[in-house]
Amino acid sequence: MDVTLETLPQLINNMSQEDYVVAGIVIVLVLFLIHINSLRQEKKKLITTVYTHVKVFQKAFETAKDAMLILSDTYEVVYANQAMVSLLELDNNFQYQPLKNIPQINTGKNWLGLMLFLNQKKIDSIRNFSHSLNLC
Repeated sequence: MDVTLETLPQLINNMSQEDYVVAGIVIVLVLFLIHINSLRQEKKKLITTVYTHVKVFQKAFETAKDAMLILSDTYEVVYANQAMVSLLELDNNFQYQPLKNIPQINTGKNWLGLMLFLNQKKIDSIRNFSHSLNLC
């Protein structure tokens, strides 16, 4: 052991510039591999956490007596609970399909199709947000 410790400084003193470059590359590579491994472990933890939270959300969504519907930006049905499936009379392969029978929403003044209603709400929220920015 003492011989190794005595020869280590000698090895370092006798290293050429090329040896330092190789040693540096090896150190960087080892650090990179350690970083990649830690990222993989973090990703596994995150996936487990997300899966757990999704299961809790899904259970709450399914057990709710209220009809609930999740639509994509293109108004395709992403998810609907059983109450919504029976309310809209959706067929078995409703997921990721556009709504066929567009429900009508009573806005107090008149009846609007769901898509038009959602678009108006989106426009109203954008106007309110931009108006609040102008007030600041």
